[in-house]
Amino acid sequence: MDKKERIMEIFDTTLRDGEQTPGISFTKEQKRTIARHLDRLGVDIIEAGTPVTSKEEKEVVRLICDEGLSARICGLARVLTQDIDACIECGVDMIHIFVPSSEIQREHTTKMSEEKVREQAYAMTRYVKEQGFLCMFSAMDATRTRRDYLIDVYKAAEEGGADILNVPDTVGVSEPFSIYELVGEIYRAVTVPISIHCHNDFGLAVANSLAAVKAGASQVQVSMNGIGERAGNADLVETVMSASAIYGWKTNIKTEYLFETAKLIERLTGIQIPI
Repeated sequence: MDKKERIMEIFDTTLRDGEQTPGISFTKEQKRTIARHLDRLGVDIIEAGTPVTSKEEKEVVRLICDEGLSARICGLARVLTQDIDACIECGVDMIHIFVPSSEIQREHTTKMSEEKVREQAYAMTRYVKEQGFLCMFSAMDATRTRRDYLIDVYKAAEEGGADILNVPDTVGVSEPFSIYELVGEIYRAVTVPISIHCHNDFGLAVANSLAAVKAGASQVQVSMNGIGERAGNADLVETVMSASAIYGWKTNIKTEYLFETAKLIERLTGIQIPI
């Protein structure tokens, strides 16, 4: 498909990664309000939270699932059955599983060997699919993972039945040229769709996301006003408008609601957006 004709999927993580912004904590009702506004805006997928983290988080994800929204609702889970089961109990449409793949992350977090990560990528993707859910698989810290090994991990998840593979620049250290090369190589190695998740530590999250789409990614992970862990995520408004105005790519976003939704997040977070 010509890139100018593609529909770029918008995966919004305001309610999950966005809430990791220092000093930000949404109430249950605020999360429901945000979800309804994101749905009206036209985002394709809403990442509602990580149900296993607490009873409160699990309850609010379930409530969002019960809203009857048009957007698919996604829950985040580690490659552990208890995390996945918590998502299932909420009634999500998609389960986003992740496992650290870079050497530094494996050594200092999960203590998993390369082989164990590969095994879990396959087994837990398979588990999600056996339960009848859409599965997104992320190799956490993909941009700092040895390239040949990273592709092996993604192929293992693909063999397990993953519906989409996410490439996270977890610590925001990449740049557009390297993202283009990395995503292009993954795109040529697998057959399932690719998503991109970029952090803004060097102010390149939007540029990196667009470079990934040029290389073959069909979905971008964003947040309203770019909120998120550390310096934040790729900004939804900037990503969507750049894709449309600069590249001519289409999305399902109703742009007439962008400003209103951005102002809602500004009011709830106290973080001002530039006008």
